[in-house]
Amino acid sequence: MSNKFLLILATTVALLASCSKDRITEDPQPDLAKQPATREQINEFVLSQLREHEVFKWETADDFLLWSAVMRGDELVAIGYKPAEEGDIKERMHQIDIQETAWKAAR
Repeated sequence: MSNKFLLILATTVALLASCSKDRITEDPQPDLAKQPATREQINEFVLSQLREHEVFKWETADDFLLWSAVMRGDELVAIGYKPAEEGDIKERMHQIDIQETAWKAAR
């Protein structure tokens, strides 16, 4: 009888010890009262990047400009990925197996 009691006690202690509260850190929330940049400001940034570098990449924009572009657009964002060595995949996208090792690593 005491072995059964000790087993139940040990199980209870283990369960209680493993159920500790995780500390939730507050992520800074964007200032929702802040107005997004105007379409003109977004376009000017894009055009200036094109003039300077002859190519535009969203990775050169700061978070505020990205958020502004999403808000001034249709509020949808599509994010894609592919292995670096893949090149243009438009014509064979339907044949790609994203479970292959290279594709899993690119995620």
